[in-house]
Amino acid sequence: NQPEPPTNRLTQVVMSGVQTTEKNAEIPTAESGHGQGGAGDFSSLEQEYTSNQFGWSFPLCTVTGITIRAHWLLPLVMIFSAFVGAGKDGGSGFGAELLLYGPILFCAVLVHELCHCWAARKCGGSAEQILLWPLGGLAFIGNLDSASKDLKVAVAGPLSHIPQIFLFMILTAIVNSGKVTADSVPGKPSNGFWGFLFYHAMMIHVSLFAFNLLLPCYPLDGGRVLADALLMARFSAEKAAKIVVAISVPIGVVLIVSGFLLLAEGNGAAVLTIVVALWLCWQIKALWVMISSDTVSQHPLFANAKEWEAAAPPAPVQDPAAHSGADAAVAAV
Repeated sequence: NQPEPPTNRLTQVVMSGVQTTEKNAEIPTAESGHGQGGAGDFSSLEQEYTSNQFGWSFPLCTVTGITIRAHWLLPLVMIFSAFVGAGKDGGSGFGAELLLYGPILFCAVLVHELCHCWAARKCGGSAEQILLWPLGGLAFIGNLDSASKDLKVAVAGPLSHIPQIFLFMILTAIVNSGKVTADSVPGKPSNGFWGFLFYHAMMIHVSLFAFNLLLPCYPLDGGRVLADALLMARFSAEKAAKIVVAISVPIGVVLIVSGFLLLAEGNGAAVLTIVVALWLCWQIKALWVMISSDTVSQHPLFANAKEWEAAAPPAPVQDPAAHSGADAAVAAV
C-alpha cells in the first residue's frame, strides 16, 4: 500500500544544492484525490508529484520519533555520481567517490533535514517524516505560526553543515601533515586516500551550506529566508512573492546555463546540476502562476502570511498631536 504523507508543512532539500519549500495544503494520496479546480490545479500537480515520491519509497528507520524513508532511485543516483567522479581519475578513485556520494552525502542531507525538524519542534511546531529522494530530502513539519519561527527553521538546515565542515577540515589536516589541500590521489591506499576523502567531504558541506543559504532563490533555504524577511518587514504576500520571483528567475537561468557549459566541457556531474536547476525553475513557475491568478495566499510559502501578520506586533502609530506640532514648528521657520 502507498504510505500516506502527513498533512502539514513540507520542507524540501535538494541533494546537489540544498533547497527547502513549504506546503500547507493536503498532499493527496492515490485514495484522496487531487484537490480543487481553478488555480489549485497547478498546486494539485505538485501535490500529486510529492505523493508519488512516497509511493516509490521504503522505510529506513526512526530518529527521535521522525520516520525516515528513502526513494528506490536514490542508490542509483549515488552510484552514477561515484562513476562520474571516478572517471576524472581514470576509475582509480571509485571507492572514495562512492563513499563521498554514498554515506557521506546521505548523512549530510539527513542531518540537514533533521535539523529542520528539530528546529520546528523547538519553535513549537511538529515534525513527522523525512523522505530522502534522488534530488535530496523532504521533511514534513507543521504548526509554525510566525514568519520569524519559519525563518529559524529555514536556517537550521544549512547551519548544520558548519560543525561538519570543521570536523572534516581537522581530519584532512591530521592525515595531510597539517595541510588542508586536495593534493592527495584517491587511488592510493595510504594517507592520500583519506586526505582526498576528508577534503572533498569538507567541500561537499561547504557547497551545501553556500548553495542553500547564500542563494536567495526560491525554493532554496535562502529564498525562504528572503520571503520570511519580507513578511516580517510587513510586505503583503503578493508583493513579497513578486520580489522573490524577480530575484529567483535570473538565478535559475544562470544555474541552467552554467550546467550546460560544464556539460559541454565534459563534466558529467553537470547533468545533476541541470536537473536541479530545471526543478528550481519549475517551482518558481508554480509561484508565478499563483501570483498571476491572484491566489498567492494559497501558495505553500505564503499560506500563513495573514496569520503571521495578525500575530506580529502592531507598527508604532505616531501621535497626531505631536505630528501637528512638528508641522507648525516647520511652518514657523
